[in-house]
Amino acid sequence: QPEKHDPFAELDPEDLLSDDKLSDLEFDLEMMKDDPLLSSEAAVEELEKPSKPLPNPLMPNFWAVLSLIGVVLANALMWFIQRWLISVRVFFKYQKAPRLALGTYAYIT
Repeated sequence: QPEKHDPFAELDPEDLLSDDKLSDLEFDLEMMKDDPLLSSEAAVEELEKPSKPLPNPLMPNFWAVLSLIGVVLANALMWFIQRWLISVRVFFKYQKAPRLALGTYAYIT
């Protein structure tokens, strides 16, 4: 069996707390204190900035969306109602014939 690799076996606890590492951390903390975006007042100001106005100006108009939904629903209803009611399908797809002939369809009510 292959040996399992332990990633923590190579770490030396004394090396982690060395003066070089601690001085790097202290330097990072000093940089963070001086950063205006990380100070509490700047963070509060950033949060209080007004966001984009709602609704988004790139959104379509309410009436355009409503009419699109109406057209889609009307088309779906026309398609389904022709499948549900034979009389509606006959009204839209066929016309009255003066007489019956060979090869014609007849809808009897």
